[in-house]
Amino acid sequence: MPLSFEIAQPRLMVWEIAEEEVFWLDRLEFSATMREEWSHCHPGHRTEWLATRWLAAELSGQNPPSYRKDERGKPWSVDGDGQFSFSHTRGWAAAMLSDRAVGVDVQRLEEKTLRIRHKFMLPEEIALGEAEPDNFPGFAHVHWCAREAVYKAHGLRGLDFRADILLEPFRFDPSGGLLRARTRKNGAEKEFEVFYRPLRDAMLAYATPFEMP
Repeated sequence: MPLSFEIAQPRLMVWEIAEEEVFWLDRLEFSATMREEWSHCHPGHRTEWLATRWLAAELSGQNPPSYRKDERGKPWSVDGDGQFSFSHTRGWAAAMLSDRAVGVDVQRLEEKTLRIRHKFMLPEEIALGEAEPDNFPGFAHVHWCAREAVYKAHGLRGLDFRADILLEPFRFDPSGGLLRARTRKNGAEKEFEVFYRPLRDAMLAYATPFEMP
C-alpha cells in the first residue's frame, strides 16, 4: 500500500502494510544493531518490524537507518542528537524522528483491548467514555495509545500506566484531536502534548514535550 500519511515536524511516517516480507528485505539494508534485533524478532512480527525500519531509513535519509539504543531501550540517531520512536501493529507501521523526546504508538482496534480497559484506564476515565457508548471503542484505544506514546517519549522504565501517566479529560473526536498528559514519578513531573488520529482499523497517537508558547 502507499504511504498512509506523513507530517513534517516532528517527522512522522505511517504505512498501511499490504506487502510481504520480501518486499521490505529487497529495499532495506541491515546495520549490526538491526541484525541483533532481527535475530530476536518474533516470526509473526517480522514484516511489521521491517516496515518500521524502512520508514526510519526514509526519515533519516540513511539506509540502513543509523541508530543505537540507550540503557533504557530508547533508540537514538548515531550521527546526531535525534530521537527515533517505532511502533507497529498488525497491518500498520509508524516511525518518528525528532530533535526532542518523542513517542509514537499505533494499535489495531480490537475487542480484547476493551475487555482489559481497567488495566490502563482509571475508573473515572471509563465512566466518562461509557457515557458516549458509540465513541467508547475509539476513546479507550486513545487512552492505550496515548499512554504508550508518553511512556516512550518519557524514556524512563518503570512508569505505571495508570498511576504515573495522567491524561487530562477530553472528549473523543472521530476525526482526531489533541490532549494533554503528564508523568509523575519520584516527585518529578513532565508535561506532554498527545495527538491522536483514527486510522482505517487502528488508532495512532504520538507524544511530544509540552512547551509554553
